[in-house]
Amino acid sequence: MKKLFLFCTFFFFISNLSFADKIKSIDIEGNKRIEISTIEEYLSVKLGEEYSDIKNSQIIKSLYSTTLFEDVSVSFKNGKLSVIVKENTLVSEVLFIGNYKI
Repeated sequence: MKKLFLFCTFFFFISNLSFADKIKSIDIEGNKRIEISTIEEYLSVKLGEEYSDIKNSQIIKSLYSTTLFEDVSVSFKNGKLSVIVKENTLVSEVLFIGNYKI
């Protein structure tokens, strides 16, 4: 009985690996200031790698950890990895008006 269980577990594991989807293309949307090549460096995945839910979590965590993005969403369909980002706002100038005596 134990051998049958091990065989079934092994067979299930091997069959899932053979049907894993590979990343054929990466599409990045929503970036305005940050270059696509910079975002690709933070993705932690490359073309041809197998996609999994673990990879999805890694991508989201690595992009949020840069503190460059306010929102990140990742989807995968038919070999296409889509990453949609919303960049954090950039404060370029702070003006104090009306406090001349301070």
